[in-house]
Amino acid sequence: MHETTSALIERLTSQAVPIKPLLSPWLRAAALLVPVLGLMTAIALASGNPTRVTDHLSDPVFTLALAGSLLTGIFAFVAAFMLSVPGRTESWGWLPAAPAVIWLTASTVQCYRHVEEYGIHDYSPFASADCFVFILMAGTPIAVATHFLLRRALSTNLTGVTSLAGLAAATLAAAMLAFFHPAGTDPVDFITHVVAVSALVLYMTTFGRNALGSD
Repeated sequence: MHETTSALIERLTSQAVPIKPLLSPWLRAAALLVPVLGLMTAIALASGNPTRVTDHLSDPVFTLALAGSLLTGIFAFVAAFMLSVPGRTESWGWLPAAPAVIWLTASTVQCYRHVEEYGIHDYSPFASADCFVFILMAGTPIAVATHFLLRRALSTNLTGVTSLAGLAAATLAAAMLAFFHPAGTDPVDFITHVVAVSALVLYMTTFGRNALGSD
């Protein structure tokens, strides 16, 4: 026996439960950034070499490279959460562009200075494999945490959101690497960093996008 329309409406109304709205994208981004930055700081202070980093902050090129990487990660997180809300302008995707340019430019200058001082050596392409592993190992947990915070977002731009999340996780990991790696970037180091960041972005735009799309 079929329910009448009024009976169906009454039944659905009686069974309805309040839906908890999502926090604003600013708050969700902060909910992730605050503990991540806190944990990164604790690890860098406990296991890294903060004194060496402090000593090199007098070098504006080193400082710009470090700040550019850190700000790229922070801005990319904010942009990812903003774009996860339907109706937000896609211009948010350009938020991390400026600090990313600063990071890449300053790192290129570091490479130039390294080659000018030490010359071009016959570097092995795997000479900085430990940097590649570090960025992936440090960035992957951040990317996974981002996925869990984004999984309830009904995004209309999954590719943009997940690529920004991957960029955020990878560049924050690259910033933390400065506390474990000697200051100064040679060409192989720099290329390895870029490849590692690109790999994590690619991971998020494939597996992360598919996972979010199926939630």
